[in-house]
Amino acid sequence: MGNGRDNEVGWYVVKINDPDKSALISEQIDALLKIHELKQKQNLKEHFQQGFVAASSAILTSINVISFVIIGIIMLVLGNTMIMSARRDETRNTLYLKL
Repeated sequence: MGNGRDNEVGWYVVKINDPDKSALISEQIDALLKIHELKQKQNLKEHFQQGFVAASSAILTSINVISFVIIGIIMLVLGNTMIMSARRDETRNTLYLKL
């Protein structure tokens, strides 16, 4: 139903014909489940590593974007400073010419 447990089993019910073999059968079932659990752990480890690499890539990309934004802001401040300096120099020259 989409609750995230679609491929999971909650209970196993096994009918055993010979009760004397119940310990052997339960050990065999445990062995099968342990192998399956090891495979799941291996898959989880691989997924974690892939997720970590993807997150690292996203972090590096965001750092690059932020760096370019900071460089752009620095360029705007530099341009504004240069324009203000040129405007101030022109204002002085205009004042000298008027006097």
